Formats: sequence, structure tokens, C-alpha cells
Amino acid sequence: MTDDSVSVQAIDIPYAHFDNQPLNGRLYLPDQSIPKGFVVQIHGGGWCSGDRLQDAKFCEYLAKNDIAVFAIDFRMPPSFKYPIAVIDVELALTWFQANVHTWGGDKSNVGLVGMSSGGHLAGLAALRKECAYWIGCWPVLDPLARFKMALKNDRQDLIQNHNAFWADESEMWLGSAQGILERRDFNFLPSALLIQGTQDENLEFAMIEKFVNTYKQLGGACKLMSFAGEPHAFIKRNPDSLNSWAALKDIVDFIKSR
Repeated sequence: MTDDSVSVQAIDIPYAHFDNQPLNGRLYLPDQSIPKGFVVQIHGGGWCSGDRLQDAKFCEYLAKNDIAVFAIDFRMPPSFKYPIAVIDVELALTWFQANVHTWGGDKSNVGLVGMSSGGHLAGLAALRKECAYWIGCWPVLDPLARFKMALKNDRQDLIQNHNAFWADESEMWLGSAQGILERRDFNFLPSALLIQGTQDENLEFAMIEKFVNTYKQLGGACKLMSFAGEPHAFIKRNPDSLNSWAALKDIVDFIKSR
């Protein structure tokens, strides 16, 4: 996933403070060029685990392709449940938009990219706060539908994460990007790109198709790139596969075209 001939700067910067504790982001910058894209990156982990460092190779890949990436930490269970993580993503987006001129960017060109539950958080923030675009990689855009799937399949790992982050099923629907679209409860519909494998063991492909169709029916531009036979998080699990390279190229091209 990386090209060792190109160097990248990585700088840790707090974007907010709570109770005298920083919320940090790691900024990845191309070392020898002015970035041509600017994006806030939100990690996955079922809303309950992970940190800003876990997708370093992905962020480095984007930076080596002239895209500045601000990969963030956010508050998580057990101390913090929904909607605190969404608020943190919005704070990071606002901070990056306000400071992006420092690295040669413009606030109108800042987007969001998230993985799995991070894709869900990116989608929620994009529907609430103005941004240039958003990208969801195998995103959990309908937590309620995914929770019902987990119950049906006895996926205790997924069930535990849902129960740790959400108060109940009604809150899952309240914080569902699919539900927000159906209720017409959004502020913005920025251009979106979704990356999804067809054999995702954590998501039913029909959930993603339904979201894309609803987004388009409401007037939003939403591009779905599906990859036959690929599982959840396939770019991370098999980074050197042809499908992973194709998906990464789709992401870079989408960001640079904004």
C-alpha cells in the first residue's frame, strides 16, 4: 500500500480539549509538494476501540499521493456513548477547515473519510456540517439494520459494540444515516463515495444499495464502488490485492476531482 520512495510528514496536533485532556489528530502531509486534497479521517472499531494511528498505512498512502490527511481520535465507550463521537468528528472537521490554509488548502475543499463505524460517523457529520464531500469504506450507515443482522447471526462481537455505544434500538435509528435521509432530517447532501465488498461478513450489501438509492432520490450524488467477493475491511486485510489497489485509486481520484 505504500511507496517507500516518497516521504511523508506526520505531526500530532490537538483539535480540542475536554477536562484538560487533548483530543488529538495526526496530520499526514506530502513531504515535497503542496497537497491537492484535504481530508479528515475517522477510524473504525465498532465505535468502541481503535485510535488515530491504526490506519497509518492508508493515511500515508493518501499523503504520498498529494493528499493531506488529519486522522483523529474521538471519545468512546464506556465513558462516552452516542452522540459524543459524532460531536468530536464535527469539532475536528471545523478545526481542520479553520486551519487548512496553513498547509495551502481552502476550507471549501475539506472532506471526510471513514472506515466501518468511522464511515458511519463520517456520514453523520457530512449530513449535519458543511463539507466538500465524504467517503465511506464499508460503512455502517444503518446501525439498526446491522444490529438486527447481528442478532439474527448471533454475532456477539457486533452485538456487544452496539450495546456499548447505543442506548437502545430507537437511538440506533435516530443516529442512522439511512434514517436521517428517510426522515429528511439532514442539512447537507455533499458528494459521496462508498467502497464496499460484496461478501462483507459484517454488513449486508443490500444496506449499502438502499442507502445509495435513497441518497440519489433526494438529489445527492453518491457513487458506489463494489468489489466482488471482498470481505469487510478488505483494503486493510489484503492491501496488495488488485481490488485493494483499485479501491485506493478510486479514493485518490475522487478526492482530487473535488
